[in-house]
Amino acid sequence: MKICEKIVRGIGLILVANGTGRIYTIRELVAKPMIGKEAGMISFPLETIERGETCCDTIRRMVDEEITGCSFEQISGLFISPNLLMLVPGVCAHVAWGYCDREFTSVPRDPEVVHYGWCSCADLISQKSFVRIETRPSLEIFLDEEK
Repeated sequence: MKICEKIVRGIGLILVANGTGRIYTIRELVAKPMIGKEAGMISFPLETIERGETCCDTIRRMVDEEITGCSFEQISGLFISPNLLMLVPGVCAHVAWGYCDREFTSVPRDPEVVHYGWCSCADLISQKSFVRIETRPSLEIFLDEEK
């Protein structure tokens, strides 16, 4: 993977439920072809880092908008990768992960996504289609770090 210099920056949050080890996932409702996103795709939450935001600011906003079953303060062991990874041309992202105490059902405030469910890393990695392009490389980084 290439390290990114400049362009659109984002961050993805791999939220893991303690006990089950499964990951919170969403389904995209809106296509954004310029970043390789199609309606119906599944992933963990990903957000663009807005001007003036830190990675933590963006994660806090993401939790408020897309992960309404827990608060930012309830996420433990939050780790943010220091490198930006080029995932699709023109889009770079940090990978972050943290842990929550349980699985929950969420009703996102963001009208562009719905809660899909909790999935294992293996299930997400093995999907042949309709998983956002960022999902596999981000999960591989997470799994490498968690060894």
